[in-house]
Amino acid sequence: IPLAKVKEAALKKGVVGEETLARMSNQDALQLIFASGVSTAEKITDVSGRGVGMDVVRNNIQNLSGTVEVLTEEGKGSKFRINLPLTLAIIQALIVGVDEQVFVIPLSAVVETFRCDESEVRYIDGHPAINFRGSVLHLVELGTLMSLPPKEHLANDDGSITFVVVRTGSLKIGLVVDRLIGEQEVVIKSLGSYFGDIKGIAGATILGDGRVALIIDVGSLGGIINRRKVARNTT
Repeated sequence: IPLAKVKEAALKKGVVGEETLARMSNQDALQLIFASGVSTAEKITDVSGRGVGMDVVRNNIQNLSGTVEVLTEEGKGSKFRINLPLTLAIIQALIVGVDEQVFVIPLSAVVETFRCDESEVRYIDGHPAINFRGSVLHLVELGTLMSLPPKEHLANDDGSITFVVVRTGSLKIGLVVDRLIGEQEVVIKSLGSYFGDIKGIAGATILGDGRVALIIDVGSLGGIINRRKVARNTT
């Protein structure tokens, strides 16, 4: 890595001042390659020259609670050493919205997503259900499971009901949500001992837009639903 060119580019972009640059050690100056806008490329192409690549790399590594170290010797080569925590878990997930909240459902537990008309819903012992693929599928509001204020109506304003069919063991459940946001690869982060064991929550993640979303523990939903049914029937 041509350190002199890196310093020149950083100075030109206003990333550092001349006095600060003069006091920097070579190792500190080397970190300037990660600054946004700093590039030593002579020409701007589709893949280089804009000074955003290394900035994105470092930000993504830091979002994973990792570090990146650069070792270089001009004329010989460079080595990038990336350290990531061993406890890191990355999953494919479906992002859904309920009111203003965003939740994450592991794709491994998702059977499919579906939208139906409110007129198709029937109530069995007071619980909403639908004839789905020839079988009875019980519908449960995800917001209610997450202790959000109950909605007045199960359907959206247009009369439709959006739900995610999830599987826990042999049980299928239709989780009613307000909207489907999309699929995304997310990093599971533990809530830590401060929050304790929260039923129905497997952890949390930080989405691409900076929002924190809770990850649904689909495996525990069956037990939560059954306990609530028992409590409701005994009152």
